[in-house]
Amino acid sequence: MNKKIFFNLVFFIAVLLVSFQNISAHFVCGILENSEDNMSSDWFDVRLYYPENRNVYTTCGVSPEDQKYCCDAFAIPPLGSWIIGKTVSAEVYSPESEYAAGPVSIITTGEGYDVLPKMKLEKIINIYSPLDKVILSNQNTILLNLTSKYPYNFIELEKNNNKSILCLNCSVFQELIGAEFGMNKWKVISSFFNLNRSIISYLDFAILNSAESSRNLKKVKSEETVEMKVEVFLSHSVENLELKEYVPINWEIINVTDGLIREYSDSHRVIIWNVSGKNIVKSYYIKSPNIFIFPKKYVFKLELENINLSLERVIVHKFFSFFSFSQDFRSNSLRASLRSDISPSRPLVIKNEQGLETLAIFPSKKIKNVEFNLIEDGFEDDLDNVIFGYKLDTNIRFQDIDKIFIEFKIDKTVFNQYKNIDLFVYGDSWEKINLISYLGSTNYSHYKTFLDPTNKIALVGDKK
Repeated sequence: MNKKIFFNLVFFIAVLLVSFQNISAHFVCGILENSEDNMSSDWFDVRLYYPENRNVYTTCGVSPEDQKYCCDAFAIPPLGSWIIGKTVSAEVYSPESEYAAGPVSIITTGEGYDVLPKMKLEKIINIYSPLDKVILSNQNTILLNLTSKYPYNFIELEKNNNKSILCLNCSVFQELIGAEFGMNKWKVISSFFNLNRSIISYLDFAILNSAESSRNLKKVKSEETVEMKVEVFLSHSVENLELKEYVPINWEIINVTDGLIREYSDSHRVIIWNVSGKNIVKSYYIKSPNIFIFPKKYVFKLELENINLSLERVIVHKFFSFFSFSQDFRSNSLRASLRSDISPSRPLVIKNEQGLETLAIFPSKKIKNVEFNLIEDGFEDDLDNVIFGYKLDTNIRFQDIDKIFIEFKIDKTVFNQYKNIDLFVYGDSWEKINLISYLGSTNYSHYKTFLDPTNKIALVGDKK
């Protein structure tokens, strides 16, 4: 009886192994690298097909963990068409994306899984002019200068729902094109004519005769809470542009409506509003810094996209307002290190070597061209005994974030130096978050949790 059970068990394991080998033999895997302009390959769909019919395919997604993908060739219609010794091809193509890759090919072997050559994302259409979202000019013609990668060389321009052919078989286009005063919404369409495939690049810009602004405050008392109001007057109406107000970093931002506060430089923060219209009014509440005796001038700067509307100095005084010292305006030293297209089912996933191992931002809607940079910061002015801290420098608005997932580890030697270790996040103020321990290894303790929208994360402890 025991022998019978033993042989049945061996037979069952053998069947499982054979089944697994048969299943894995269908799979074709590879790596999709980020583009040269650092567009992330995370979540891109890879198409797997037979070269004789590339319009019949199966898809699989690129993992944010390691940029790998694995497609089941057995799933290419019609089912059962997979055989050993047949060529399969893979590529990245979507009319909704400006990026493509491949194709690459391999002959199926049936041994384990087949590995395709590496692919790399490429931006198909590159527009070099116009680059600015706002153009101040009395002329309504602009230079359209672009390139399109082979074989997407049938180039059209769509404006006001009307298409015109720019060139039939070219990779470079450079000509003056008539535009409208106010907002222009164009589509550049590059097609692979023989395969009836198109890549679309959206070009939104405004041509204005004039752009002016005003500010309600020129002078403020020390440690006074005030409403700062800015008004913008444009010659023509605009849509969905960024209005940016640069606030000195030693002024406390109390309340902002509909705006995103971002770190900018060691001298300023920036408030970003999405604005539309011709006459625009925005306000926010701030508290001026504490000064000793002599008054001080602080620089406030207002921009509409790439256009500098004003650079003004506001005096903070205690006893008198003359003979004031001036503060500098220092430019941004931060640049986005990653770009990505994200959606509720495809979050922005960041992997880090130390401390904060995984960060995933789940948006409430689909967002294209997300910029993100994870910046280490000790937050010395706000918190004591920071073990590690990070700023989330991103163009995602708080109202567009559903939730944030983080996963981090603490070196166990840290517990010899600190007690009462807590996680703090920053919304309007610093808030302590409950931690969930999910794994203990030899050298580290591991934690994970979900967070509400935040742009600062810090692990803090009391020193023993």
